[in-house]
Amino acid sequence: MYSQRKRSRTAPFKPIPNAALDKTGTLEELEFFEKCKRVIGNKSTYNEFLKVLNLFSQELIDSKVLVERVEPFLSKAPELFEWFKKFVRYEEDDLICKLYSFLTLDNVPVEKPDIDLKTCKKSGHSYRMLPANVRLYFV
Repeated sequence: MYSQRKRSRTAPFKPIPNAALDKTGTLEELEFFEKCKRVIGNKSTYNEFLKVLNLFSQELIDSKVLVERVEPFLSKAPELFEWFKKFVRYEEDDLICKLYSFLTLDNVPVEKPDIDLKTCKKSGHSYRMLPANVRLYFV
């Protein structure tokens, strides 16, 4: 009889060919995802992290919401989180606070646009694209 070796659960490192690297991203971006994988640790949690990034890449959330949702995943590695914020061009400033105070001046709520979601274009299974003339204020 032949003996069977136990396979390790982690795959050995395989170098990525330069042609594939050009199509998928820069080396720095790939290193970022490898570091995230190590920091997050859990595969299902890492998949949730990727789902949030996917929402951003589909332009369903903006960079502010993205950074807020990614922070719990990368809170163990502040330098990684800072690199991520620079990468998505996130800027912390008082503009949001000024906008919020302007919109809620004298405690008068901003009018919500009347949108018939049945007429909006589908974007995925459960999302709809808003018409271009609708402006939303995220506060």
